[in-house]
Amino acid sequence: MNAPNPHLTRAERQALSAPLLIDDEETVRAIAQLADERGTAMQEIVALAIRDHAHRHSLASPAPEWLRRCWNEHPLPLPSGLAADKHFHDSLDDE
Repeated sequence: MNAPNPHLTRAERQALSAPLLIDDEETVRAIAQLADERGTAMQEIVALAIRDHAHRHSLASPAPEWLRRCWNEHPLPLPSGLAADKHFHDSLDDE
């Protein structure tokens, strides 16, 4: 059976359902330049950057357990990518 893995987070399930797509041309060019300089695949450059970021942030003091539980029980929605319309929301409050 193809039951979903219950141990995956919501973001992991979303990420595994589609390939990573980087729309920012400047970021793609920076990844490609590093890959060329090091003679490695772009995917490896991204993986190295993620591991480095995770390592640097693991050195910081972790959030308290009660806060981590709250985040797990009440996750924020993933960004929609849509810009908020400030004028529209202000008009709702007659501002």
